[in-house]
Amino acid sequence: MEIVLYYAPNTCALAPYVTLTEAGADFEVRPLNFRKRQNFSPEYLKINPKHKVPALVVDGKIMTENVAIHQWVHRTFPDAKILPADPWDQLQAISLHAWCASGIHPYLSRINNPPQSLRRDWRVRKRDQVRHGRPVRELPDRRR
Repeated sequence: MEIVLYYAPNTCALAPYVTLTEAGADFEVRPLNFRKRQNFSPEYLKINPKHKVPALVVDGKIMTENVAIHQWVHRTFPDAKILPADPWDQLQAISLHAWCASGIHPYLSRINNPPQSLRRDWRVRKRDQVRHGRPVRELPDRRR
């Protein structure tokens, strides 16, 4: 079985990376650099038109979204016991995972990657502070 995980550091794609590793899966990692917009390359958009990670390719079949990928790992590598054995506990774990993917992750994405308009406003405030001799706090440059 050929397994390829498209991944970007500091993203939710860390979750299936850890899950595949814990399951003992033999897989290849293909990192994407979001700052270089590799997730918008024509090659990657054929794999995931949503231009997001993770994307899992198994023998040429493509799967996206963490919850589905974790289910696949759980079913493909049952000895790894990725999810609890008890049906109720298993559904509770899936429920928590779905909440993280749909509730927490989008919120954190907005915090970690503010829109360009906010960056522009920050640069204007920084310029004005320098002009008036006030200390300046740095905004992390996410474009590197």
